[in-house]
Parts: sequence; C-alpha cells; structure tokens
Amino acid sequence: MPPTPSETARAYHAITKHQSDRYARSAGFMDWDSQPSPFRRFPGAALIKLPLGAPCTRLTFGQMARGEKPAPASQDPQGLAQIGRLLELGLGLTASKEFEGNRWILRANPSSGNLHPTEGYVILPEGSGHPAGVFHYAPQDHLLELRCSLDREGSNKLAALLPPGSFLVALSTIQWREAWKYGERAFRYCALDTGHAIGALEYSAACTGLHPVSVPGWSDTDLAGLLGLQREADFEELDPWEREGPDVLIAMTPAVNTDGESDILAIEISPGSLLQILAHGTWHGKANELSEVHHEWDVIHTTAAATERVATFPSALLPPRPAPFSALTWPLQDASLEQIIRGRRSAVSMRAGAKISLQAFTRMLDATLQREEFQPWRAWSEEPTVHLAIFVHRVEGLVPGLYFLERNSDHLEDLKGACRPDLLWDRHVAPSELGLPDLGLFLLRPGNSESVARAISCQQDIAADGVFSLGMVAKLAPLVDEDASKYRRLFWECGLIGQVLYIEAEAAGLRATGIGCFLDDMMHSLLGIQSDDWQVLYHFTVGVPIQDDRLQTSPPYAHLDRSKL
Repeated sequence: MPPTPSETARAYHAITKHQSDRYARSAGFMDWDSQPSPFRRFPGAALIKLPLGAPCTRLTFGQMARGEKPAPASQDPQGLAQIGRLLELGLGLTASKEFEGNRWILRANPSSGNLHPTEGYVILPEGSGHPAGVFHYAPQDHLLELRCSLDREGSNKLAALLPPGSFLVALSTIQWREAWKYGERAFRYCALDTGHAIGALEYSAACTGLHPVSVPGWSDTDLAGLLGLQREADFEELDPWEREGPDVLIAMTPAVNTDGESDILAIEISPGSLLQILAHGTWHGKANELSEVHHEWDVIHTTAAATERVATFPSALLPPRPAPFSALTWPLQDASLEQIIRGRRSAVSMRAGAKISLQAFTRMLDATLQREEFQPWRAWSEEPTVHLAIFVHRVEGLVPGLYFLERNSDHLEDLKGACRPDLLWDRHVAPSELGLPDLGLFLLRPGNSESVARAISCQQDIAADGVFSLGMVAKLAPLVDEDASKYRRLFWECGLIGQVLYIEAEAAGLRATGIGCFLDDMMHSLLGIQSDDWQVLYHFTVGVPIQDDRLQTSPPYAHLDRSKL
C-alpha cells in the first residue's frame, strides 16, 4: 500500500533530521551558477508604482505592546498609499549591505539564508490609482504587477464580497529558492519563512491602522486558482521547481468599533464565488525564469503534495489571555513601530557574557503567547501547538538552566509524560514586588547550559553567547495524523513566534537569530522525548549583537530610479 499523506509527512520529518554523524541531504557545496533569483516577475503584466514612504500611523512600540489600536493611516484603505505602506513594511526592502564588492538586500520578512522563497499577492476591488484584480508584489522595485484584471461588473462583485474598505493578501512559496542551498531540509525552512511573513504583515498592518483577519475554508487548489498559480500558460516555460505553491490568505480590514477593536475576527468568503468572478477576468504576464540549472530533491515535491490543504476552518481558540505585559523599561519603548520593523536584523554573532533583566525576558516571552485580539496574532486562527524549551544563560534574577514555557495549558500533562521523569517542572513565579505576570514558565534543570545549547545548534557559538536560546517543541504526530496539511502549519506557527522574538529583541536593544541547523534528536534526548508525538521544529537565540563595522549599509531603495520603470 502507498503511504498515507500523514505517513509521508512524518517520514519526511524523520529523514531530514540533522544528526551528530551526518546532516540532512543537500548538494554539499554552493553551486553559484544555479543560484535562483530572489525576485519573481511577470513580464507582460501592467505595472503600478506604489508610493515609497507613504504616511503611516505614529504607533510606538510601547503603544502596540499595550494593545492600543491606531486609527487608520489613510482615509482610503484600498488606495495605493495604504497598500504600498503595508507591503513596504511587511514584505519590502529594509536596507542593502555591501562588503568587499559584494552587495545583498535585506527585507522586512526574515528568511533562512536571506533566500526569500515567499511571494506576496493582493486582491483588490477598484480603488484610487488602481483597477480591480489580482496583483503580484515586486519588492525590488516596489511595484504591483497586474496578473488578472476585472471589468466593472467583476469589480463590483468583488467589492460586495468584502467588508467595506477591505482587501485580501496572499502568500505563496517557491521551494527551489531554499532547496538550492539546503537540499531536502528546505521544505521546513520555506514553511518557517511563511510564518515569518505572516508576522511581518501583522506588524506592518499595525503601522497602517489595518486589522488582519483570517479567511478560513480555502483549499490549496482554490488558493492556487485565485492567484493564477495553476495557469500552465503562465509557467509552461519554467522548470517545475520554479512553480509556486499556495500558502495563506489574509483579509485586511479597516473596520473598528467604538472601543478601537476590530469588529471582525474572521471573514468567510466563498471560494466558488470569488473564483467565478476571476473566471471572467483577463490574465496577464508570464513568470520569469529564476535559474537555468536545477538540482532535484524529489522528497520535497512528494511532501508538498502530501501536505496540501483540502479545506480548513479555524480551530477553537483558548479563552482570552490577560492583556500583554508592558512594563517597558528599555531604550526603544518610545520608538515608532515602523523604526523597529526597519531596524530588524538577524545577528551574525553575539557578545558572550551579556545579560538582560528579568522584566525584558518576561516581556519577550509574554509576547509569544497567543491572544487573538492582539497583533501579531490576529490572523492566526489555530490553537497554539508550539511550546518553548529555553536555555537561560544570563537573565538577571533567574537561575541559569533549562526552562520550559507552555503556550497551551491543555498540553502540559501530555508534555510532562513525554519528557524524562527526572525533570523538575518547578513553576517559576517572580517576586511580587516586580509586578511580573505568571507566564507558565517551568524550571526543568538548573545549571550552565551554554555548552549543550552550542552542541545542539550544530556547534554554533551564537546559541551559547546569546542571553538565552530556545527550541520550539510542537505536538506533531497526533496533529499530522489528523490532517497532514497541519505539518506545514506547525512550522508557520514557529515562524510566527520567531518573528515576534525578532521584533521584541529589536525593541529591547538586542538582536535575535533563527537557527535552522540543529541536531533534532540530541534535543529530544535532552528532554527525554522518545516518540514523534512531540518534536522540536526550530531553534532561536537572543542576545547583544557584535556589530561588523566593515559592512556598509545603504537605504533600501537607493538603487531605484522610478522614472525608468
């Protein structure tokens, strides 16, 4: 009998684990001649210039952390200024770096190896400066490419499907961009990057006064149809590796009530109704080639097919948690959220011996707890399934050691049963005079954990030199057996948590880095996990960065002469 989709997903996870005596399969060298372009374009599609530096709300990080909701930055929520600002701060360029003649571009949404497999789309009714249709976002030139145009009747029907002033944002993935470097393990990294991008759009929406909400019920086939990804004529000249796979559909709405809260937590849009509107539209452009040469990793295609989403609906969320902890005492609490977004970087190395306060540590962990009414969790419609195993190195007021943050109390007893019996599970409660919340943080084992953190993270010093590092542990097998497409969404959740930590670290005057290279089963052995019911999916570290003064930094769009576009 052929394997079931869930068996395929679980088998992929097993064979792509790094081990102490071997890494997951990859080319083993950097084939620079086949490096894919990080920018998809659709030559032949009409181009619409998006404003750069359009007005946004002056929301500070502290206001966002306290849950304050800004007024819309524009009275025209479907206009180019609002859309351009959302995409610029969510998926656009943030800086360019140069060293010894080599130049590379940084973006608002983090990516493994800065390879950027994630593509962005918007679906818009007719608005100020643009027609109705489906548009691809081209971040290098900050443009919209008109993929599907609608006539007046189609535009009116599209507008009628959405709440007033709302539009849709979608994400897709090109697996080849990561597989070129990382081989078979790339499917994991692409899914993490989708989660990073969801979080980046959430924070960007806060800057523009928009409210992201989930759009449930869409299958991958429907979403591919919406974005034109199934159109053979538009991709026929490309290697199959360069095709895009659909990921996420999010609605952006300006609707708020008198208390400043969004009236909408989810928008139900019939796929059939929207696809019928697009059936009468006109499609434009053909996808550009990203590489002339490709290396095959068949297991990625197989796993992608096995984890396709048939249709999904939001899970029941946990009861609302208290408002986020916001005792902000660090230097950037009054900085604009836009400044934090633009300043986000991945640290290359950390300053060993640095410390942070217990208040700062608590704030960062508290922000990872899922609250549907607070960004960056508004568009995430799943029950929390990921928890944090934390190597605390140097946090004032905390004994160094291995800790655990439970993000869903319903999982706690199952987690304890899956881990080794000699772990302490002592609940940490901060001294009352500090006024810190009870996070559900448990001390598992005291003692210096720098060497083990380094060893687990493929001997990378950054995991030991940060003030803390962590592994994201998820309930895997039971969820994947229930629905194989949840394998991807587990990594999306990890990526979203990672984006929260990136932004929180920047606001604390620190820096963070996602760690994709780690020894999966060494981490499992440390915790005593012996089955794939629970698995570690992503590692992360936070600390004080060591700046490399040899690097030259330029503004993100300094290269752009818009008169020539």
